[in-house]
Amino acid sequence: MRREIETGEINLLNTYSLVKATSRNNVRESQVRLILQPIVERLLARFADNRRLSSHLIGLLDRWRLENGDTPGYAAGNILNLLAHLRIDLSGFNFSGLRIWQAYLQSVLLYGTDFSQSDFRHTSFRDTFGNVFAACYSPGGEFIAFGDDNGEVRIIRASDGSLCARCSGHSDAISAVTFSNDGALIASASYDQTVRLWRANDGQCLGVLRGHRGWVSSVAFSPDCETLASGSGDGVRIWNCRTMESRYVLPEDKGSASAVAFSPDGNLLAFGGGARSLVVLTVDTFECLAVLRAHTKRIRTLAFSPDGKIIATGADDGVVYLWQLDSDEPVATLVGHSGLVRSLSFGCVGELLASASNDHTVRLWNLHKPEWHKAIHVSTERLWSVSLSPSEKTFVTGSEDSSLRIWDTETSECLMILRGYCNRVWALAFGSTSAMLVAGSEDRSVRVWNSFTGEMALDLRGHASRIWAVAYSFDERWIASASDDRTVRIWNPRVGVCEHVLWGHEDWIRAVAFRADSLVLASAGEDGKIFLWNVRDGRRIAMIEGGMKGLFAITFCGEIIVAGGSGYDIGLWSSHDGQLIGILSGHNGNISSVSSSRDGERIVSGSEDGTIKLWRLQSRECEVTIDVGSKVWAANFCHDERRIVSGSEDGVVRFWNVEGGEYRSFSAHQGPVWSLAVGADNETVASGGGDGTIRVWNLSKPETPAAPMILRPPRPYEGMNITGATGLSTAQREALRTLGAIVDV
Repeated sequence: MRREIETGEINLLNTYSLVKATSRNNVRESQVRLILQPIVERLLARFADNRRLSSHLIGLLDRWRLENGDTPGYAAGNILNLLAHLRIDLSGFNFSGLRIWQAYLQSVLLYGTDFSQSDFRHTSFRDTFGNVFAACYSPGGEFIAFGDDNGEVRIIRASDGSLCARCSGHSDAISAVTFSNDGALIASASYDQTVRLWRANDGQCLGVLRGHRGWVSSVAFSPDCETLASGSGDGVRIWNCRTMESRYVLPEDKGSASAVAFSPDGNLLAFGGGARSLVVLTVDTFECLAVLRAHTKRIRTLAFSPDGKIIATGADDGVVYLWQLDSDEPVATLVGHSGLVRSLSFGCVGELLASASNDHTVRLWNLHKPEWHKAIHVSTERLWSVSLSPSEKTFVTGSEDSSLRIWDTETSECLMILRGYCNRVWALAFGSTSAMLVAGSEDRSVRVWNSFTGEMALDLRGHASRIWAVAYSFDERWIASASDDRTVRIWNPRVGVCEHVLWGHEDWIRAVAFRADSLVLASAGEDGKIFLWNVRDGRRIAMIEGGMKGLFAITFCGEIIVAGGSGYDIGLWSSHDGQLIGILSGHNGNISSVSSSRDGERIVSGSEDGTIKLWRLQSRECEVTIDVGSKVWAANFCHDERRIVSGSEDGVVRFWNVEGGEYRSFSAHQGPVWSLAVGADNETVASGGGDGTIRVWNLSKPETPAAPMILRPPRPYEGMNITGATGLSTAQREALRTLGAIVDV
């Protein structure tokens, strides 16, 4: 084949596929290593460098289209795989009218590439699911259900990854999924504070279980499929699967529940959470049988062994303990992870335990020899879920790189990878003018846009995970960003460089704010701590214990620090000595947003309880409560301070006068409005959403806003033309359209 590529006399190259794009991942990687790579190496010896070789391959494709365009075969797909292996940017190339067979295009840049009138067969593209937070096998091992941070559950065949059903309805990330023992039902838990039941064979929603007042972190069926247990920060709830009513509530003062599980015989219920204890109850009377303590930090996950004799727990301390109820001490301590343990899974055989950690690894432990284990590096991103197949021959992982992977337990080879894509806009901030807009996104980038022209001015990279918060200093000399990677970065936007990387937080950092003099930066995170930083030299000035489980929003109100989070209250601290000087109470849900008026006299807060509250700082009293009717993710004062703008779960941007009356609203995004920013001119509002777009609204027309300017970084297949293309399934075509492809011209 090398000779055919050199001479252009193609025969075998069209007859045989060099790589099977839709085969198992380990098979495809072997084909790349044993077939594709040697051909590339010999071709590079002939053509000297990538540029000359890629130019020759592109010319070969053009010639093939002109002379043999209607000939069935693998020539075009093989050449595309060669170009992809050379890591050539294929954006803007013309591949129209070709037969694209067995091309692996999941990780190839194809901006503006022309595939019109092409015929696709067995070609692999990215999908539209987001970061995979939960995954599990069906009881028979034929299917896998997984949930992402878009709030969708998907059911696929374990053998080939083909999609069987999509379960849509949750309005926030899926934290847990599980099958009933008979395989007929799937339960999903979500950060939207609900549990949903789905019919497994077609994905139809059978009911929504409401009652929790916080994120639902875990869910478990009883072995007889009659009862469901769910765990949240507000405690454990027991549900009747037929009536979908809550049978029993174990309140928060008995312990928060990050993890719940029934024993295999259905007689016991175990849960663990923030109290760092494993609690075991009887199911018939809910009598407490045991409270077992060894972990030093929050328990994230637990699982019963198939025979019910062992309970495994994993926690933020990175340790896995094995327990038996006849002992107050762990019967085994499994050490090896260097990050918190998020997920545990036993198979049905009972020989192996799988653990998934923030350290990017899965570890397989032999229960008969606890000292033996092996580690499998899964991803460069954090792992959220692991599930052993019932036979223990394979396991599935979900991770924050929007990937679902299936692995061979014995060989540790990756058998299959399904890759998705998402790029939510989590944070927005204007500079002191309305011209420059900074945005923080899922893809780890901090981007600065010209809000007047729509052009991207800067793309600042350095964070290792999603950007939760951004802030522009009042003098426009600095930009601050906060990330899941537990760092704050201070950027110089004039030269586009990072001046300081600030370490200290022990969990995700959710909020940053500059003081009015632009000399001090405050950061707050899910560790419940507030840090004050010297902007010029990056030095930490102070650390304040917020007294809450997590802090999601922060601002300065003069010399006072205002912050709120998971405790439902808003705290007020002195920025001079860090002393708590006041509490604002009244919300019944997590605080998602706080903003101060320019005169420092009032505060507006938004909450997951669906309300906005306007507070008078001096009196500490709530003046106005606005019922939005949907979770409020962002609420800001307009600069004239006579209006408040809000963004909510329902995708709507609303304007309110400060007396509480709504006078204007418009649908802004497909999915939630996660972030808002108001320009100093009071006529420019930017909104960021779950659909990956920023919309900049000109409000100069008092009744009807002009059509918004839409800002969005390129999606994987932005502008790729597949008009008239054949061989694509309906699901593939829709996914490609969502990821930027042009379906019809």
